[in-house]
Amino acid sequence: MNKIQRFNYASCWVIGNKQIESVAMWNLYSDPKSLAIRIKYSDFKKNIIQNGYRTSGIDKELICSPVHYLNFQDINNISGHTDNLLDSVFLKDISFKYENEFRIIAREKEREIPPINYKKNISRRHIENLHNSIYNYSGTKIELENFDKYNFEIVNHPKSTKWTKNNIKEIMKRFDVKFDVFDSNLELK
Repeated sequence: MNKIQRFNYASCWVIGNKQIESVAMWNLYSDPKSLAIRIKYSDFKKNIIQNGYRTSGIDKELICSPVHYLNFQDINNISGHTDNLLDSVFLKDISFKYENEFRIIAREKEREIPPINYKKNISRRHIENLHNSIYNYSGTKIELENFDKYNFEIVNHPKSTKWTKNNIKEIMKRFDVKFDVFDSNLELK
């Protein structure tokens, strides 16, 4: 599992539609200065196939799939789903089902990572930090080619202030981003 986590990077999204938003997701993963990015999966998939992408560092393949929710407390329930451990990046305990998650996984080819080579008179923490910065980076960048061709939409947080909305508009104007902006359908208290 450690190797799988080391070589797979997840970008997590919520499956939904324009009319229905998740109160739980707004409450758990955002604050009033936040926004959501919305796009139809079929449009995203079409664009990424047509326009391509780049990743930082070593080449990575992209794999997209909804997350499958299983009862991890019931060994009989998960036994058939763990045959291919690489697919475990798309499994989650049923207690998270409210997330209705979709993942884009950037999968790096497995490579050998040398053990940490500690040196006398150099702090262990410094050596471990250096080793991790070279071999165990915590993320990767996925750059979408022709980003402006995607029909992303911006959704303001339900508690977003006028000031925040104006800032988002100004940033989009400054960087010539032409995505449609919508207010959330929800009213949170």
